[in-house]
Amino acid sequence: MNQIKDISSKGKLYAQIYDLNSNEGVIFPTADNLEMQCGFGMINEKTEKKPHIHKILERKTKNTSEFFFIYEGSVKVTFYDENENIMHSQDIKSGMGFIQFIGGHGFVFEPKTKYIEIKQGPYFGNTDDKYFLNS
Repeated sequence: MNQIKDISSKGKLYAQIYDLNSNEGVIFPTADNLEMQCGFGMINEKTEKKPHIHKILERKTKNTSEFFFIYEGSVKVTFYDENENIMHSQDIKSGMGFIQFIGGHGFVFEPKTKYIEIKQGPYFGNTDDKYFLNS
């Protein structure tokens, strides 16, 4: 797999899978207009970035985007479009992650898998925030 894999259908970007084990510089693969942003890379030399403060800005979001990073173990992720069709399945291993922008996903975690999950808030609970597919 390359460093970035787009999961798309009919011109819409549903998710991106990242292999952070690759050492190919610093990149921000997400477009500026997406509701969640991701950047990653490797700094090979001592580097200083100018201190800054993030301004308070009101933003509107329509979707709940989620970022997962697997730092130990692996998980098989199945990506779904908004019509509940399977788009892609892939094993996400240690040092890999993904962002789901729209649509949905299912997981099969291997034992002792450790991960970090980040998504926008506030969370409105299972009944308002999502619905579950019939298996």
